[in-house]
Amino acid sequence: MSTGAAAGAVTGILTTPFDVLKTRLMTQGSSGTYKHVGDCAVKIWREEGWKTFFKVGCRVLHLGMVIAWATASAAFASCSAVDWPRYR
Repeated sequence: MSTGAAAGAVTGILTTPFDVLKTRLMTQGSSGTYKHVGDCAVKIWREEGWKTFFKVGCRVLHLGMVIAWATASAAFASCSAVDWPRYR
């Protein structure tokens, strides 16, 4: 279960910056603040700092992923422990 929780935490940390970029691009509307994903990332980094990629809803997202991965890991472990009949 702890390995599933760790996997969920790592997944959350790696995917949160992409969610920030996606949200910024989708909510810019017709203002055209960002030309493309790379431009969006560079502007956020320069104007707001690198912490911006991780502060937007990061805690809630990580908690959900940790719980989901821990549950999936526990379910897999308990299903693996069952001696299922083998059909040939």
